[in-house]
Amino acid sequence: MKCDVWLAILWLSLVSLIGCSSSPAAQPLSTSGASEPIFHAELPDAKPICATPPPAPVTDDGIQPPAQSAPHALVLRRHDERMTIMAVRSGGEIRSLTAPRSIGRVQLSADGSTLAYEIIQGLHPSSNFVEIHVLASGRTWRVAPGEGCAIFGFTLDASGQRLAYLQVAMRGRFKPSAWQVTIADMAEPERSRTLQGGSESVLIPFAWSAATGALIYSVSVPFQATGHGGLWLAQPDGSNLRRLLQESDFVGEPRLSPSGRWLAYLASDADRLPKAYIAGVGEPPANRVAAINLLTGETRLLAETTQSFGHLAWSNERALFTEGVWTDNQFRYDRVSSVQADASTPQTLVTAAPPNSIGGVEGCEDGSVVYSISSANGEALYWWEGSTVQALAPRPNTQFQFLGCVK
Repeated sequence: MKCDVWLAILWLSLVSLIGCSSSPAAQPLSTSGASEPIFHAELPDAKPICATPPPAPVTDDGIQPPAQSAPHALVLRRHDERMTIMAVRSGGEIRSLTAPRSIGRVQLSADGSTLAYEIIQGLHPSSNFVEIHVLASGRTWRVAPGEGCAIFGFTLDASGQRLAYLQVAMRGRFKPSAWQVTIADMAEPERSRTLQGGSESVLIPFAWSAATGALIYSVSVPFQATGHGGLWLAQPDGSNLRRLLQESDFVGEPRLSPSGRWLAYLASDADRLPKAYIAGVGEPPANRVAAINLLTGETRLLAETTQSFGHLAWSNERALFTEGVWTDNQFRYDRVSSVQADASTPQTLVTAAPPNSIGGVEGCEDGSVVYSISSANGEALYWWEGSTVQALAPRPNTQFQFLGCVK
C-alpha cells in the first residue's frame, strides 16, 4: 500500500516537472476528437482572451524604401544571428532596407506591396510584435500582443490591408492556456474582429487566398517539438472550417500561388527514396510535388523523382522547385525546375556544377527567377531571365531566405 502511494507521488511529481518545462518531450499531435481545432464566433458582449490593442502607426521603423525600378526581389539575409531585409535588382544591385536586427517570420503580400515581419525583442514570446510596412508609401503599423499573451504566426491578405494573427494566452513560464485569432484591418481598425479558439491545438494562419478569400491555417500545439495537425481552411469570420491536408500528406511548408488559386506542397514516398538513404531525425526528404486547386478541390501531381526535391516557390501559375541528387551520403540540389500548375511536364531552368548546391528559389511576375548557390566562398545570389544569368557577389557566412518579388 505504501509502495502504491509513493509511486503515485512520484508520478505526480514527474507530470508537474514536465508541465513546467520549457522544452516538453515531443509527442505526436492527434487530429481527432478533442484535439481538432474549434472556432467560436465572437460574441458582442464577450471579453477577448487577449485584450488586443489596435494597430498603431509607427513614425520611424528604420526601414528604407526599395528602388523604384522593378522587378526586384526581397530577401532576408541571416548573418551572425542578425537579419537584414534586402532588395535585389535584376541588374545586380543589392540594397539593405533594414538595419541588422532580430527578425522572425517575414511575409510579403501576394501583390508585392506590403511586408509583415516579426520583431524579436527578448527570450519570452510575449515581448515580440509584428510590423506591417507598405513599401511604396512607407506607412507602417505595429501590432502588439495583448497583456499576458504572445503572437504565434500571422499572414497578410493579398492586398496587404489585413493581418490575421494567432495569440496565445500564456500561463506561467512558456505554458499556453487559451488562444484566439485576430483579423486586424489597417485601413479601418473598427472592422477588426476576434475569433476565440476552443481546443488544445491552435490554428496558426500562414496564407490567405485571394481566389477564395479563405485563410489557410497550420495546426499545432505551442512549444511542442514535433507533430502537427495538417492544414485547415476557413473564411475570415471562422465559418466553413475544414481540413485541407492531413499531417501525413506533406512535408515542409506549402506555398500558395500569387493568385491564391493553387496551393503547392512537397510530399514524401519512402518507396521511391534512394536505397542507401537512412531516415534521420526530422521530416523525410520530399520526392513529390503536388498542388491543390482551392476553387475546385482538385489535386494534381506535378512532379516526382527517385531523388529529392527541396525549396518550393511560384512564378505566376508555374511552380518552381529545386531538385537534388544523392551523392556522398547526402542530397546535393543541383537544379531549378518549373512546371505549369495545370500541366504535367517539368522543365529544367538552371543547373549548378558540383560541388556547389542550390539553396532557396523565388519567382517573379515577369517569369524571371532568383536563386542562391552555396559554395566554399559563401552563398551567392543569381538572377535568371531566359537564357541570361546574372551572378551577384557572394556573402561569406550568410544564408538567404527569399520573400518574394516586388512588381
